[in-house]
Amino acid sequence: MGVFAAGGMTQAVAQGGEAATGQSAIDEIVVTATKRETTLQDTAMSISALGADTIDKRNLISMADYLSSIPGVNAQDFAPGANKIVIRGIGAGLFEDATVAMYFGEVPVNVLTPNSGITGAVTDLKLVDLERVEVLRGPQGTLYGSGSMGGTVRNIPSSPNLEKIEGDLELGFSNTADTGGSNTKFSGTVNLPLVENELALRVTAYNFDNSGYMKTVGASNPDKVAFAAAHGATVKNEGDVGASEYAGARASLLWKPNDELKISLMTLTQNLEQEGLLRGAESLNPYEAIPLDISPLTSRGEFAEDTIDIHNLVVEYDFQSFSILASSSWLDGQTERGFDLSRTFPLAGAIVDDWRREGFVQEIRISSQWDGPLQFIGGGYYEDLDSSRAAKSEWIGDDVLCCGFLGVVDPDNLFTLNDETNTTQKAIFGELSYQMHEQVSLTVGGRWFDYERTDTTARSGAFNGNVFSETAMASDEDGTNFMANVSYTPDDDHLIYAQWAQGFRLGRPVPSVPAAVCDIDNDGFLDGTNVSVDPGNLDSDTLDSFELGAKSSLMDRRLVVNASVYRIKWDGIPVFINAIPACGFQVQVNAGEAISQGVEFETTYSVTDKLQVGLGASYVNAELSKDSASLGDKGTRLPGSPEWNAHASVEYEFYLGDRASFIRADYAYIDSYHDDIGTAFPEVGGYGTLSMRAGTNIDNFDIDFYGMNLTNVDDLMAVQ
Repeated sequence: MGVFAAGGMTQAVAQGGEAATGQSAIDEIVVTATKRETTLQDTAMSISALGADTIDKRNLISMADYLSSIPGVNAQDFAPGANKIVIRGIGAGLFEDATVAMYFGEVPVNVLTPNSGITGAVTDLKLVDLERVEVLRGPQGTLYGSGSMGGTVRNIPSSPNLEKIEGDLELGFSNTADTGGSNTKFSGTVNLPLVENELALRVTAYNFDNSGYMKTVGASNPDKVAFAAAHGATVKNEGDVGASEYAGARASLLWKPNDELKISLMTLTQNLEQEGLLRGAESLNPYEAIPLDISPLTSRGEFAEDTIDIHNLVVEYDFQSFSILASSSWLDGQTERGFDLSRTFPLAGAIVDDWRREGFVQEIRISSQWDGPLQFIGGGYYEDLDSSRAAKSEWIGDDVLCCGFLGVVDPDNLFTLNDETNTTQKAIFGELSYQMHEQVSLTVGGRWFDYERTDTTARSGAFNGNVFSETAMASDEDGTNFMANVSYTPDDDHLIYAQWAQGFRLGRPVPSVPAAVCDIDNDGFLDGTNVSVDPGNLDSDTLDSFELGAKSSLMDRRLVVNASVYRIKWDGIPVFINAIPACGFQVQVNAGEAISQGVEFETTYSVTDKLQVGLGASYVNAELSKDSASLGDKGTRLPGSPEWNAHASVEYEFYLGDRASFIRADYAYIDSYHDDIGTAFPEVGGYGTLSMRAGTNIDNFDIDFYGMNLTNVDDLMAVQ
């Protein structure tokens, strides 16, 4: 999709625009990836960090705008509420929980994943008024727990300023090329000290109104017209399909009555409404689809909606020799979609899917602040999560002509599903660091977890054999994950580290299959396999990662070079097993194994005080390490991860008269890959995109012009 935009404008209440500092050394970025404040170059792990200035100058709004340009990372937006992140080849399959953790401040937003984890979903909170983004590669099982097998993405919001009134207002207009239209955006932030140096309130609001770029052409397609007529359904031609509106707000209150105590309260909400789906068909021209009109089931036609509400309370107290932090989070979310089943099945049906989830998460941790060589961080974690899914599929044609290959069925109930899940988890974690020598440091850590999960499912309708079935299942498990890291700092400008770390993803109960049709010989196994018809619970899948990395600051810290090489062994990957011959049911077991290995590097060079260039790239080789009945043969590449990705940037600061100005260009390349492990789907990727932004400051106004995908790449972003 080609995108061209013009006229982005920002008004600042406080001082607007910053000139070059006159220092050619690259500014240090402070991160909290280890749950302590450290500089990026002094942190012995593989991290990429984007500061507020970079987020603004790259015009980053969604996680898909930047994650795929990070070495070793890929991100896909399948649909609202169904976003997938793959780091170092470790990604989730369809209806599996995410393998990458997503945080907003102290809040683990993976809790808001729709029930069943469709496409390894993570929630895409917009990048408005953020202090920075941190991308932690590799398993983070000790400090971040379940679902951080591939890594963790942390969005850090800006904190209230206790000292001064400040704020900004941004208005933007852009146009999407070809089949798109006009887009508008608004965001505003105001910071108000209520009691100077003690109490402050920060409020942010935003709205992004994006045109659709798909069009439906069913009424112009003779085959689809004939199909619709045969089933008593209708088709139509329509433009601006997939138009969306994001609206959100966030309020943060910070109270710091003294130097020891700090209390932060944050509440946020975000709502997305999308009219029509951004899904085309391989057999048609780009950006074209031929769905049936599903108005008989939902007057909105095909649609998607996603709502998020988060409330978070953080209390911190400094006892000098150690500090305590307690974070309490309450989360609610709902994702709803309606779409045409004829996209997949040859019948005039439609489905409305409604996922709801809510949860409470508590984390308490203690961090030492000792003078000696020994330091400790540890704590406890608790979560209580509820989710539900209600799906209803109905016939949308003439009832007299119902229902094709399904035979005689109730047209109002092609399929009905109601799922409810409750998960409780508790964990104890800790890391101990010891400065063995002035130049050598050792860190060891572990995390013990224990979870219980109950699932209840009710199904009925033609796709369930025209019978009502109800099941109740439960699973529980405990386990321990470990890590060890040794780092060597020969001087202040160089760091070398080696790390072994483990990661995990919680298991779940698995339904048995009917022996009457899947175990004809009555031996207790799925016919033609050695897998039980009642396989029991799906255990947590785990991985072990071995990483060697180096970080260097050269040429008076004008040049920064970071690199790492790794090997990951992934065990217990969930796989589906079919009877031979197929019986119409599947069981899921921990039977997959894979190896992912690769290399990454990032470098930034401050050529002059005003000119800075950056380059990053990665190579990922992620493959099955043994034959799998449903995944593929040994050597089959894991889906969702390109072998190569690369990102190059150049930024130049200058003055137009006495006005501070800049121009920046970013080029990102994503190698080709498959979204399915069987490689039956067309390849995705294999293209490079160019984005540019230029701006100048006039008093308290910043005026920017920007363009995205200036290479006008017209290719697939995901295949499902």
